[in-house]
Amino acid sequence: MTKDWPLAAIMYAALLASCTPDIPMARYVPPSAPSPAKALEGARAAAAEEKLVGLIERSEVREADPPLGPGRYLLCVRGANSVSETRRTYAVFFDNDYYKGVRMSVVLDECERQAFTPLPAVKPVSGPMTAQASSRLRPRQGR
Repeated sequence: MTKDWPLAAIMYAALLASCTPDIPMARYVPPSAPSPAKALEGARAAAAEEKLVGLIERSEVREADPPLGPGRYLLCVRGANSVSETRRTYAVFFDNDYYKGVRMSVVLDECERQAFTPLPAVKPVSGPMTAQASSRLRPRQGR
C-alpha cells in the first residue's frame, strides 16, 4: 500500500484538474489617480470626518509607495480639530475616483515633505430657492 500512494496522489490530482471549470480569468487593472475634482471632494470629506476647523491645507495627489492604507493613491490634509489644538497631518486615500478613507499620517506617507496649499472654500449654492429662504429669515419692516 505504501508504494501505491504516489500513483494515487497523481490520479487524485488529475481528477481534480479535470473538474475545474473553463472560466476565463479577469485581468487585473491597477487603480488610477483620482480626478482633481474628486480629489478635492475627498479632501473635504476627510476634513469633515476628522472635524477639522480653521485653515485646512492639502497636498497634491501621488501614488502611495508602498501602499499602507485602503487606497493606492493618497493626498495629505493638514488641520486642527479646534482653534487651540496643534495642527495634525492626515493621509487621505483613493482608488480611481473613489474616496477610500482617512487616517493620521505615518512617516512612510512622507506628508511632512509635501507642499501644501489651502483647501478652497465651498462655493455657496445660489439660486431662487436660497433667495427665497433668505428673504424669510429677514425681519419684516413696519409690523
